[in-house]
Amino acid sequence: YVTFAIYELGIMSKLRFLKITWDILFILLIPLTFFISLLTASRQVLIIQIPLFAILLYLRYVRNKKMFHKIVFLAIAAASIIISLPNIERSYNESILKTRNELDVSDDIRVELFKDAVNVGLDHFPLGVGPGNYVHYSFSGHFSHNNYLELFATVGIVGVVLYLSMLWIFLRRQWVRYRRFKDLQY
Repeated sequence: YVTFAIYELGIMSKLRFLKITWDILFILLIPLTFFISLLTASRQVLIIQIPLFAILLYLRYVRNKKMFHKIVFLAIAAASIIISLPNIERSYNESILKTRNELDVSDDIRVELFKDAVNVGLDHFPLGVGPGNYVHYSFSGHFSHNNYLELFATVGIVGVVLYLSMLWIFLRRQWVRYRRFKDLQY
């Protein structure tokens, strides 16, 4: 959310100083994201952020630009990657993230937690074990590491249906609003 918010603030800013500041902060988020991923040993951070950055960088610096600007951007990006690669590789090799990535996925406790959350939800059908209580029923005392399975285990199928209903109502309402106001001029 922060990445997209900073990107949008760079677009919306009217003052040149603010626009440049938000643009610089957006670029600085790239190494910060990598550092946070290493610090937390989280693959998900990179899985989410790499495509997001790729799309946002394309939209800001490549799409609808002259060929010269595209070439300059790609040259700067390539040079930045080549210059940073030794530091990135060294940092990655010394991180817990590398150790986690070398493990077989079936050895990760999360696979067992996924299965356990489903079983807890089924064993306590239809209402689950109560909000926040899955950790007391988990074989390892951990949460399920999956929001939807955690929802199923804690509030059962009733809570899942209510959540999906609210999600459907929200999406339908937003679609209706979009259709109603898309051609409206401000």
